[in-house]
Amino acid sequence: MGQRGLKEKAPGRPQKTYCLMPSGLRYLKSPHEFRKIFDEGKRQHCPHFLLCFVPKETGVVYPRLGISISKANIPLAVQRNRIKRLVREAWQKKKYEKLGKNAVIVAKKGTDALKNNDITREITDIFDKLLS
Repeated sequence: MGQRGLKEKAPGRPQKTYCLMPSGLRYLKSPHEFRKIFDEGKRQHCPHFLLCFVPKETGVVYPRLGISISKANIPLAVQRNRIKRLVREAWQKKKYEKLGKNAVIVAKKGTDALKNNDITREITDIFDKLLS
C-alpha cells in the first residue's frame, strides 16, 4: 500500500496524470454561461463540430469548456457520453486550458458515426485552429 491507502502501480505501467483543478472550475455549467458564449462569441466550424469561444472573463482563473450535444443530433446516450469523454480528454491532454478563452463545443448531426480516432483528430484540429 502506498500513500493514503492507494495500491502501488505495477512497474512499467504508465502513471496517470490528473488535472489539479476541480471539475467545477474546468467546465461551464449554467445555461447563462452557455448563452453568453453563443451570443457574444466567435465561431469556428469543422465538418462535425462547431466551436464558439470568447476571451475568459476577468476574475476567472482558468478558461473553461462547455460541451453541448443535443439528443436530436445524437440520439443514443451512449454515443453522446462517448463524444463528451473524448472532448474532455482532448481538452485536458493537450492543455488547451492555456488558450485564455472560454469555449463551447457543439456536436453536429452524424458525429456519432465517427470512430474515436476521427473524433479526437477533428477536436484537436479545431482547438489548434483556435490557437493560431
